[in-house]
Amino acid sequence: MELSTSTILTLIGMAISVISAAAIAKQRLAAVIEQLSDIEMRLRKIDQRVDRHETQVEMQAQRTSVLSGMMSPDIQERRHREIATLTADVAAMRHQVDKLTAMHNGKHPSINAGK
Repeated sequence: MELSTSTILTLIGMAISVISAAAIAKQRLAAVIEQLSDIEMRLRKIDQRVDRHETQVEMQAQRTSVLSGMMSPDIQERRHREIATLTADVAAMRHQVDKLTAMHNGKHPSINAGK
């Protein structure tokens, strides 16, 4: 098997083409890997922001639920009844205190009068 000069030049040209294609592919792969790492970093930041927003939305929903429970008509009615009962109790106690105060601040007989 005899190799001619043209065959050798063709083989060398093909080898150079394969080597240069591999170098270009390696360079393109490096660029793609860099882009992927940049995209991954951005996705992580977006994921963190989404997590923060979800937490805030859940917290606001919980607060709204608590406030709506506090302002429900049933609870408001119960509170108004309790306040009315407490007000009536305070009025009755005030009357009793006024009565006791009047009894205490009345005239006292002299202690020395009986001796």
